[in-house]
Amino acid sequence: MVLSSRHLSKIICVLLSLAITPFLVSVASTMTANTSTSSLQSAGKGFISPITRYTAFKYQRGFLAGFQGGWHLTNRLTIGAGIYRLITDVELGKSQNATGEEVPLLLKFGYRGLLFEYGLGQIKSSKIFANAVVGQGKVGLGEESDDYKENSFYLVEPGIRFEFNPWPNLTLGLGLNYRYVFGSELIGLKDPHLRDVSGLVEFRLEDLNYWFGGE
Repeated sequence: MVLSSRHLSKIICVLLSLAITPFLVSVASTMTANTSTSSLQSAGKGFISPITRYTAFKYQRGFLAGFQGGWHLTNRLTIGAGIYRLITDVELGKSQNATGEEVPLLLKFGYRGLLFEYGLGQIKSSKIFANAVVGQGKVGLGEESDDYKENSFYLVEPGIRFEFNPWPNLTLGLGLNYRYVFGSELIGLKDPHLRDVSGLVEFRLEDLNYWFGGE
């Protein structure tokens, strides 16, 4: 049996998810047991956060907005999930409508996935974390008033995040990620057009009981 590129992409994505989780858990458990560092996170507590990314698609730039949530398994290791969507118009070409008028082809892009994060250390007032999102999304290209031609894809998005804690249980995160997309089969838009670096700004509400638990 010959596997298509889409089936291979799906298998790779699943294997990456399965491989990353036990590895991070093992590393975090070992370091927590053998070191007595100051806590980077509050183990056993969760968080939610709105997030904004600034990135490029092919030769145009745009903003993505998203929402994340997770749980700190240890003072270093966090596992969660997130969903992200392009919120600005990104024009990637021109087309003609039924009347012969030239109209822009706009990008539709969004994805969701599992979030893995590991605390690397602290420099003065800034905490440093390595992270990765592994997931799936959909991409479309079409006229603003027309149905988009859509296709699914898979991605791995590693990155680094610097965290500042100016207020109790509210953190500001600044970071960089690289979005590696694979498995898309949309005509006129290939995987390399969807890959790029993104800068992010994130506000985290830490310790959900503090914010929503009440008295």
